[in-house]
Amino acid sequence: MQITTISRSGNGRSPGNRIKENETQRPGRRAGTTPRRSIPNKKRRDVEDSPRVLDYNAVEECSRLYVKDCSKGSSTPGRPVATGPARERHHSSQYTDSIVLIDHCALVQDTMKGRLLCVLLLCAVAAGRGPGGSRVSLLTTTELQNLSEELLRVDTGLQQLSINLQGKTSSAATRDSASNPLFNSVPAATMNTETVRLMQNLLDNYLPQTTSREVYTDAEKNEENQFLDALMKTQVMRNLESYLKRKRIITGSLRTTLKDIWFTQYKRGGRQIGSSGFEHVFVGELKGGKVSGLHNWQNFKKEEEEGDLDYKGYIRILDLNGKGKIIKLRFVWLNEPKPVGSIFVGVTPELELALYTVCFLAKPDSRCPVKLSNKKFNIQTWTYTVRGQKVIGSAYPDI
Repeated sequence: MQITTISRSGNGRSPGNRIKENETQRPGRRAGTTPRRSIPNKKRRDVEDSPRVLDYNAVEECSRLYVKDCSKGSSTPGRPVATGPARERHHSSQYTDSIVLIDHCALVQDTMKGRLLCVLLLCAVAAGRGPGGSRVSLLTTTELQNLSEELLRVDTGLQQLSINLQGKTSSAATRDSASNPLFNSVPAATMNTETVRLMQNLLDNYLPQTTSREVYTDAEKNEENQFLDALMKTQVMRNLESYLKRKRIITGSLRTTLKDIWFTQYKRGGRQIGSSGFEHVFVGELKGGKVSGLHNWQNFKKEEEEGDLDYKGYIRILDLNGKGKIIKLRFVWLNEPKPVGSIFVGVTPELELALYTVCFLAKPDSRCPVKLSNKKFNIQTWTYTVRGQKVIGSAYPDI
């Protein structure tokens, strides 16, 4: 299957013109559209939290905070009436559990029993959230860290890539601290690993602008299904599926869950359906004049080789003892900046997807504590709601 090369414009290609003239277009590949102005992305960073339990002291404090507003039955769509533990969450502009419960408050506020029920429901939500509005984890820190080490143990791994870190930088820096690309070379055996090879087929199925409507072709659906089938053959995904079912976090097929949460398409900062969790995390997007997502080494390497990504230096690095690395870095992609981002390097697609998926399912919208090669770090996930279904908005390693 021929991979198209990309047209150049100055130091990079124009986001709206990805196909070079007079060259063969790969099945499923399509030319971009002129970028439109999109809504600036608002970022929010949660404080790491640990699970908390509801006790009578919490109920008493919560009652004091909520009973007044609850008894009035006041509620504004999309904005909680309380200012305490159930304060407004700013991610995805979707209703949260606390908002739904506040709406229920308005229905039952006429009776004392209804008021008490309202208070208890709100307290349960409030006590189930840590700083920044994060949910209680379905798995403990120990369980998450033991699971991540077990997934690494059964992972086949990859021959490691040769990288050139060069100078250290910061998110506020403007000077280029790296005159050369990040990636020196990648072993052929690594690129020929089945899941790596099949992921490569997906990387050019997307338009970078979140305001550009994606056209989902049969060829792209086939590539998606081939990739998912290969993932589910790995020991990593088989072990993860068994674990999640044993813990009753999922009841159906993990493959179905992966397809739903990663490949459901939705609107992100525009009127067009032009985004998905997979595109955001593993390919990258352009939104509001900045790079959004792009947390995967495969597309980072591909875009560097095509002359469309300029690595500016690293901020921090975590070595996973020969099993890969996590690099926090700064770069420019398609002439748009990414002041700070983080990527796994030299980690299999199945392990990376498994870590993101378990954190999304067990500890969403939070820093999720994991451990690889006895190195502790966090996975941050964000949820997005599409037609009532929770899907992945973003996921990345946080070091």
